Amino acid sequence: MIGNNSCGTHSLLGGKTVDNVEELRILLYDGSQMTVGATSGAEFAQIISQGDRRSEIYRKLYRIQELYAGLIRERFPQIPRRVSGYNLDELLPERGFNLARALVGTEGTCAIALEAKLKLIHSPQHRALVGLGYPDAFFAADHVPEILRLRRSGLKVLREVLSTGSREREPKTLIFFPRVEGFCWWNLELMIRTKLSSSP
Repeated sequence: MIGNNSCGTHSLLGGKTVDNVEELRILLYDGSQMTVGATSGAEFAQIISQGDRRSEIYRKLYRIQELYAGLIRERFPQIPRRVSGYNLDELLPERGFNLARALVGTEGTCAIALEAKLKLIHSPQHRALVGLGYPDAFFAADHVPEILRLRRSGLKVLREVLSTGSREREPKTLIFFPRVEGFCWWNLELMIRTKLSSSP
């Protein structure tokens, strides 16, 4: 998950993997190991003063920030599920020059993660699952903004071909799936704050 910056159905609740990584213990191709994370100005100066492999890497990464910070701010797409490419924006000063988060999603091309310190989030105790049917995926997509305004923890599309296959394998459990060509399901998981009643 750290390697490819995973984010799935519940990224609406918890964000992408990069949003939850605090610190990484990494292995470099030359056998060097180091612990990386957010770096304050004082910490950066202390690292640079050591004159070792780590300081060399930090100096070169800081040079990227110096040369390209403007372009990174201007051109990196500000979308909720940007998981492709390198997280150069995590090297910006306003992001805390966070080398751990910059490495998330690099798929082992820069370093191998040996250990990770992660942020935990609260998981709602009670949930409800709602299936919404639409004539096709395009119609469903048009209604996503409305759904996102609800207190939802997850959102996923299930195309007609998947529901058809599931119906053939487990017909008794899917008797309520409508038989509509191009049918699309959005699974909407709503957070329930109150205790669920045990009565029917």
